[in-house]
Amino acid sequence: YSQCVLKPKTTDEVSQILSFCNDQKLAVSPQGGNTGLVGGSVPVFDEIVLSLNLMKNIVTIDDTSGILVCESGCVLEYLDEELANHGLMMPLDLGAKGSCQIGGNVSTNAGGLRLLRYGNLQGNVLGIEAVKANGEVLDCLSALKKDNTGFHLKHLFIGSEGALGVVTKVAIQCPPKPEAVNLAFLGVESFDRILSTFRRAKRELGEILSSFEMIDEQSIGAVIGHLKVKSPIDEYPFYVLIETQGSNDAHDQEKINNFLENIMGDGTVLDGTVTNEPSKMRVIWDLRERIAEAFLHDGYVFKYDITLPLEKFYSIVDVMRERLGSEVLRCCGYGHVGDGNIHFTVTTKEFSQDILKKIEPFIYEYTSRLKGSISAEHGIGFRKPQYIHYSKSEAAIQLMKDLKKMMDPNGILNPYKNRPWNTSHRSYRFVKGGADVTKREYPHVVALGFYNKTKKVYTFSCGGSLISNKFVVTAAHCIANVDGNKLEIVRMGTDTILSEAEAIEPLLDHIVKNVFINPNYNSKAKSNDIALVELGKEVAFTRDVRPACLHTEDQIPSKMKIAGWGKLSFLGDKSVVLQKATVSSISIQECARRYARYNKNVGGAQVCAQDDKTDACPGDSGGPLQTEDNGLFTVVGVISFGVACGFGVPGNTYNIRRGNFNCVEEEHLYFFRRILGETRIVTDLSDLEKYNVDWNKHLRGASTIVLKPKTTEEMSQIVSYCNNNRLAVCPQGGHTGVVGGATPVFDEVIISTELMNEIISLDEKSGILTCQAGCILQNVNDYLAEKNLIFPLDLGAKGSCQIGGNVSTNAGGLRVLKYGNLHGNVLGLEVVQADGEILDFLSTLKKDNTGYHLKHLFIGSEGTLGVITKVAIQSKQRPKSVQIAFLGLQNFDQVLKTFYKSKQDLDEILTAFEVIDTPSMDLVNEKLGMQSPIGQYPFYVIIETTGSNEGHDQEKLNKFLESCLLKNFVLNGTVTAESNKYRAIWEIREKIPQGFAKDGYVFMYDISLPLDNYYRLVEDMKQHMGTLSHRVFGFGHLGDGNLHLNISVKEYSSQLQQFIEPYIFERTKLYNGSISAEHGMGFLKAKYLPLMKSPAAIKAMRNIKRIMDPNGILNPYKVLA
Repeated sequence: YSQCVLKPKTTDEVSQILSFCNDQKLAVSPQGGNTGLVGGSVPVFDEIVLSLNLMKNIVTIDDTSGILVCESGCVLEYLDEELANHGLMMPLDLGAKGSCQIGGNVSTNAGGLRLLRYGNLQGNVLGIEAVKANGEVLDCLSALKKDNTGFHLKHLFIGSEGALGVVTKVAIQCPPKPEAVNLAFLGVESFDRILSTFRRAKRELGEILSSFEMIDEQSIGAVIGHLKVKSPIDEYPFYVLIETQGSNDAHDQEKINNFLENIMGDGTVLDGTVTNEPSKMRVIWDLRERIAEAFLHDGYVFKYDITLPLEKFYSIVDVMRERLGSEVLRCCGYGHVGDGNIHFTVTTKEFSQDILKKIEPFIYEYTSRLKGSISAEHGIGFRKPQYIHYSKSEAAIQLMKDLKKMMDPNGILNPYKNRPWNTSHRSYRFVKGGADVTKREYPHVVALGFYNKTKKVYTFSCGGSLISNKFVVTAAHCIANVDGNKLEIVRMGTDTILSEAEAIEPLLDHIVKNVFINPNYNSKAKSNDIALVELGKEVAFTRDVRPACLHTEDQIPSKMKIAGWGKLSFLGDKSVVLQKATVSSISIQECARRYARYNKNVGGAQVCAQDDKTDACPGDSGGPLQTEDNGLFTVVGVISFGVACGFGVPGNTYNIRRGNFNCVEEEHLYFFRRILGETRIVTDLSDLEKYNVDWNKHLRGASTIVLKPKTTEEMSQIVSYCNNNRLAVCPQGGHTGVVGGATPVFDEVIISTELMNEIISLDEKSGILTCQAGCILQNVNDYLAEKNLIFPLDLGAKGSCQIGGNVSTNAGGLRVLKYGNLHGNVLGLEVVQADGEILDFLSTLKKDNTGYHLKHLFIGSEGTLGVITKVAIQSKQRPKSVQIAFLGLQNFDQVLKTFYKSKQDLDEILTAFEVIDTPSMDLVNEKLGMQSPIGQYPFYVIIETTGSNEGHDQEKLNKFLESCLLKNFVLNGTVTAESNKYRAIWEIREKIPQGFAKDGYVFMYDISLPLDNYYRLVEDMKQHMGTLSHRVFGFGHLGDGNLHLNISVKEYSSQLQQFIEPYIFERTKLYNGSISAEHGMGFLKAKYLPLMKSPAAIKAMRNIKRIMDPNGILNPYKVLA
């Protein structure tokens, strides 16, 4: 019912609009192409529609790095067309690409057809500009592949559906446009055969496999029957589309033909065809992409976007067919097997409420039981918030609420969407002048559920207080005047309650056995308005459910608290989240005087209470008027009546210093010993040394204790205890960092994850590994090698660094160029919060768009927001072929030209592109006796390729080198696939840091820069240092813009450090770079955070830290100085 659409053209206009709307409390519905399927961009009531259609400018396209920066209103197909002129393509392909906009794609974390090859948006989006609800512009628009300066705030906006901010600009990594595209269409007998085909496609097609789609017989029948699209093969129970994209058409055709010959030869596939002709490919893709259109011809369509583990991918269709029987026209499924996303569909002649009830919520319950996701790529929007608990834990939902309140306190941004605590209610506050309760704040407050026979739903219209394991106290008028609706249930143990429920929730609802109304209750006078509700079974008390006491003294407290799910205001709507407020008592005499003009009598056993700004409202009846003392609640009375809440009513009845942390005492040791025993606690000074001193031996802490838990539960108990006793904690993995992130600053309790080293599971079909945080990277990679898989991360410290530490620092390493960053590869995390709460985000799904993507808060936040205990990560197919080239070049401009050409010619097999300058090579030569295999040159480049066919890879690499030599990009070079020569070349690169120890004192800097400025910083620092340094040298991962700049001097001096810093960081900022590419901020760089993050971003980081670690015990003094 929106009556207003605004179309800003600039970020500044968006900022002004949102600021005004926030001040005026005008709800806003951000809208892109409006192509979503769950109502995420459609106004529910009269929200102002903020259309981004006119924000459609491309800001920059960097041909060398492949990074695009554009405004959020750019249509996806338009971007693809523009990028094609630069030899690039978008990493995203959707059926709605002709109208969907990139801002909407990012806001919903859209997946699409080619996620299998190009990864998800969490991995491809490098930066975002977003406008918060108050109009504040958050500039997270980094155009760098590596930037680990503080919390990765951009991920708050990817997938949060406009509920936390409006995305206005996007920086995204774009891959080279493929030279060759092939498409196969296959007929298969069973879904098991589809899984076999998928496993073999990954192994045999490897790096060129871009899509693997499945269609069942009923789905393709709709397209053939209604749209008259012809299938190129006969009828089969299942069909598979396999697309390959690569840089060499002949190689790709050979691979796919060999693959088809093998799987058809052994009967895995019954029939098939393959083509690279555009017209024929279009027909085949129509069979897949026009399915949704064809279903509309059946009548009404029930559509569900679900992710399931591959073994159970199609089981949902079989189960629902049995459940629905012949009542429906079709019950079928199709989708992206490559990422586990099935589009389950039911069609009928017309909409049927009975059919809907048979599908929902059963389909979500079933999905949840199989550890799937109720929303793979379409989000939660308006249609699914009531079901989000099937995919998100209570703790996760609470964190979502806290983040929403922080980012949008007035709730104006896309209300009613992506929020499990809100549905179709138009108001934002309920107990008048009240606030949302915090988790478990009022565990005794309950809601009374009355069964409405007409609507066949339970309605919650009154509250109450649990006062024992069998009884609830409430208001008599709640039970006596229910218009024929019978009180049947009492709901407890939750702060979030919808006004209606279609079914009983077994974990929350308790059946009513009897009710006892005060025999002296007078409905007209509302005197003696009290009743007891007896429950059918005794209540088991938990952290979420506890009783309150009853007030037994004559004296009425002056200040009390009220709570309820009532209305915002007298004319408002009911709350979904339990509200709280503080009120003051009023004498009976004064209350009677005030009520006289309303013809109401007050006296006897009644209590009056109110404040100027807070009050109880309709729907709060029966709830408690109470006091609280250290978590112990005492019910003084029940809310009975008032006059027009909120309209002047007379009253209702009812330089671093050690933080302020404690030191470890004997009583604390006693607790830790009780949890861990003696053997997993380190207190001996000599044994503490390696935990207190960082890898570079530059920093030394003073911790007196190291704790070594083995399980998440032990970690939870330890962290909870430390939080309650104000003991600061330093989480520690392999302790290989170089910025002091895992080294204690003072006497923090070190919690080492070294004994949390179990590999939990590996799904060999999908390649998804789940392990504890203390697993050593090399050990995990060795384990995967046995399964023909490889970890997507490779570091010099792989022999000692741990997976949890890698994730906590968002480690990059050598092969980000091919395998992407950890934001794109980490599928799930288990994390222990500062209060000991275990956050279970341990999804093993490639697509899961149910609510905010909370796991990304912990990737790169260096243990300051929570302690990672388990990780689920996407491993990759282990390559059959590995080649390495070592090249000599004349200048850095030739290095850039060689890199650009390598992306064009080597594309899918290009794994690493490393650069080494002359001073770096001189260092390993002088100090380690290692020599260049090709002589001396100003610059050296290492290129690694990995692929599935050695002959093809060698041919590509040799052709590339011939071309580079012919164009004089490269002066000399050598290529090898021999393991000993391969290892010798990598040792030159990897042992440069070992030369540091023999070159005096070295100031080391881990920096990320746009490629045009990559080596300019080294030259600046040479000029700046002059004769003060022995050597200034640079080497690093040119493929992702990461430069390791090092300055060696005779010995350390603070004057030299002050001469270098902050100059080097200021120059980095001048060149639009990052002062920390992959090592994080830790302790050493925390004070320079304002150089990298805007005041608005730092404020957001501090607020997030305050929400998640209010006592500041987790890794203090790090990241946020």
